[in-house]
Amino acid sequence: MSQQEQTDSKYDIYDELELPETLLKNWQSTIDLMAKLVNVPAGLVMRVHPREIEVLVASSNPDNVYKPNEKADLDTNLYCETVMDTQDQLLVPNALKDPKWQHNPDIPLGMISYLGFPLSWPNGKIFGTVCVLDKKENAYSSTYIELVRQFRDNVQLGLQAMYDKQQLELAQNQLIQSAKFTALGTMSSSLAHELNQPLGVIDMSSAMALDMTNNGVVDKDSLTNELNSIRDQVSRASEIIKNLREYSHDSTGIETEDIPADDLVRIIEVLSKKYVEEHQLHFSYSIDPAISTINVNKTEIEQVILNLLLNAFYATRDNPRDERDIQLTITPENKMIRFTVEDNGSGIKHEILDKIFDPFFTTKPPNQGVGLGLAISNVIVKRSGGHFKVTSKADKGTAVSFYLPQQGNKRQG
Repeated sequence: MSQQEQTDSKYDIYDELELPETLLKNWQSTIDLMAKLVNVPAGLVMRVHPREIEVLVASSNPDNVYKPNEKADLDTNLYCETVMDTQDQLLVPNALKDPKWQHNPDIPLGMISYLGFPLSWPNGKIFGTVCVLDKKENAYSSTYIELVRQFRDNVQLGLQAMYDKQQLELAQNQLIQSAKFTALGTMSSSLAHELNQPLGVIDMSSAMALDMTNNGVVDKDSLTNELNSIRDQVSRASEIIKNLREYSHDSTGIETEDIPADDLVRIIEVLSKKYVEEHQLHFSYSIDPAISTINVNKTEIEQVILNLLLNAFYATRDNPRDERDIQLTITPENKMIRFTVEDNGSGIKHEILDKIFDPFFTTKPPNQGVGLGLAISNVIVKRSGGHFKVTSKADKGTAVSFYLPQQGNKRQG
């Protein structure tokens, strides 16, 4: 909802969630049953918008004059407006006998009696109403009133579930974004190391080009070579910075794209290069030739793989320098793509294996990890339709795999 719509809205509403079809079908069966039990032609779930109210769900009685998706303007003395104004139950046995309702737009439709209850989101903002209407005078018994209230409560439980799901997703996105910046801090020295290489070549090539011009001896081919070298290194540095920006970009709106499998692993290799060199690790990767592209949210999957690699680096830290082996493999498996990071490090004890995806669980010292890497990775993979599998033996190494739907990633022909 735009800022202007919020300003113009009659009620404090929460108009941002699109309700799933499964929930609407559940409400449809509920409203049909309610109208049948109360023996009225119309049972409705109404949703309010900034200046209109919409028939969201209507009972399927043949004599129901209201149809789904119909809208009516507010400030027209509607029964439902009074319910939302007061946030309380409204019972109108016969609007024809009450001057207050003489301008009510439902009367020309023949609906002269009304019973309705307010609907609200868990945050207190107004959703609309649940109501029943009749073409004849109807005072509604206490049993019917309680029945409609119970149906209202059922609908409100659906709103609660929807709202909680959205809030959980928002919290997960914020955690993921926070974890990205934590990882960026970890990667900063690696990125600086990687940027220093093209900058060093640029510095050397520009110095040689300046020497040529200052000495008055300019060899065209040599100068062209130096300038081309500078351009190549600028392009390389720009690509590193681009990857950094993509990685740190807000991922609240999740988008996927087809990226070459080789490109994904090369990026990970760049990010891990400094650790490999510093700790004298044997890092290798392989991609099954059947896989040409992978449909993923690139920066998030990079983050997952990097988290696994950093854990593997840490696990092998106590091995002799020539026995620190880490492998990354990407292979198709049962209509999924399996990403596996395997190390020959210290392994994970059996008694804590089922805890490693818990938020803030870590075996690292306080200054070396907060226990969010695998928890965030698990959220990302599950949201992408995948799952994790971990096998480990203490002092013999660990293999952590995550699986993602293949979705046309297999090379054709």
